[in-house]
Amino acid sequence: MEKLPLELLSMIFIELDPYSLMNFRRLRRIVKYAPTVLRSINTIGPGQSFSVQDLYDKLHTTACETCGDYGGYLYLITCRRVCYLCFTQEESYLPLLQVDVMRKIALRPKHVASLPKIKFKMSKRFILFDHDTAREVGLALYGSETAMRQNAAAILSDKMDLYESRISQQTAGTRTTTPRKPQISDEPDNGFLNPKRFMAIVRAPSLDRSGALEWGFHCAACQKQHILECGEIIDGRHRR
Repeated sequence: MEKLPLELLSMIFIELDPYSLMNFRRLRRIVKYAPTVLRSINTIGPGQSFSVQDLYDKLHTTACETCGDYGGYLYLITCRRVCYLCFTQEESYLPLLQVDVMRKIALRPKHVASLPKIKFKMSKRFILFDHDTAREVGLALYGSETAMRQNAAAILSDKMDLYESRISQQTAGTRTTTPRKPQISDEPDNGFLNPKRFMAIVRAPSLDRSGALEWGFHCAACQKQHILECGEIIDGRHRR
């Protein structure tokens, strides 16, 4: 925008409605003070689940939405301010693959399609969905936690019956390909060692109305006391 003549910018701005103009001003502040957040959104594509206003508001907050401590990160699938301990430990910030959404919450593909998500393309393309939204849809669909779990168990039972039938066909020589066994339980989480917990996370400063940035800090004295209580960190874990 800086390369455009002022006259042209003026012509553009006077044609904008007030709401669009305010959104443009907010976006300019986000671009200036939190460009990494926008690059992350552009890369993994969660932007359809929240607005520029939502993002602008979150950048002007400081508290983790789960525990209330300082939140130095944004969980981009649903644009939530979060701290390190919460996004590495809480179930809410562990995104789900589609197979996990269908297995744990008994949602069909037509339900999964509307969930907030992020997309990655590495050795292969895969999609991660927001855990809490998926669970809310499941509860609305089945009416209770118990009914949701019962339906999930019934779907898994049907898949296991089909798998056993195909194994029998293979043993009898009427099937040549080996069927894939349905996943019956969650993979180990491992907290901060689980890469899926970091795929929707970006470090983000908090902004005040003047544009001053706050990245957070830690107390060296508290850190020393924590090490004394929990032991030295070896291979990413406390010794004790």
